[in-house]
Amino acid sequence: MVEVTERLSLPPGTVAICDHGCGTWFCVEAVSEQIVGTDASGCFKNTLRFRQWIELWATDQPYAERLFETIGEERVVLNPFKPGETLKMPARSKLRGVQVQGPQEEDENRSGAL
Repeated sequence: MVEVTERLSLPPGTVAICDHGCGTWFCVEAVSEQIVGTDASGCFKNTLRFRQWIELWATDQPYAERLFETIGEERVVLNPFKPGETLKMPARSKLRGVQVQGPQEEDENRSGAL
């Protein structure tokens, strides 16, 4: 996970713990134990703490709505694999929380590490 943490250019004291897919990682800030989400738009500190996140996950309770904010509405599209059928596509989402690092800062950190 050290390589992933370095590649993501996370704020100091933050460690990557979960690849959520689609370029989204969840990390934990060591001192506060707050969950930090990172994606192409930057790093976002969430109010959810590591212990809460693990308890929700371990007991199969929904936690996504605490980590993501819905943008737009559900839509119906044509199924590309079955002509004539449609699919319901979920609304887009973005990470919830206070932005602690933006994409420009990440790019600067990466170029400085070379």
